[in-house]
Amino acid sequence: MFAIKSDYDGVAVLSVKGKLVTSEDNESLQEEIKETLNSKPKGVIIDLRQVNWISSTGISGLIRCLSMTKKAGGGFGLTGLNEKVQSIIELTQLDKVISVFPSVNDGVAEFTA
Repeated sequence: MFAIKSDYDGVAVLSVKGKLVTSEDNESLQEEIKETLNSKPKGVIIDLRQVNWISSTGISGLIRCLSMTKKAGGGFGLTGLNEKVQSIIELTQLDKVISVFPSVNDGVAEFTA
């Protein structure tokens, strides 16, 4: 798993590739979030277009990332969910606590409005 960071008008976008299934994946993502939060973004969007699977461990990692971002005063959301990942997000009702955007631009618009 790796992440590519981009900045869109003060909103950090982390494009993740691979799977979010292990504790190591979560730790890596959380380190990226911690580093990203140092720049005080308006929000953080995790782009999951290149993630093909997420486990319960990955779900708990996303919840920790949400918590970290909220504590820092920023918004948090997901985008780019494929069918499998979207199904898992909906089944676990994570979409009730984390915003899911149809596109990066929609998420950026939400956090910069």
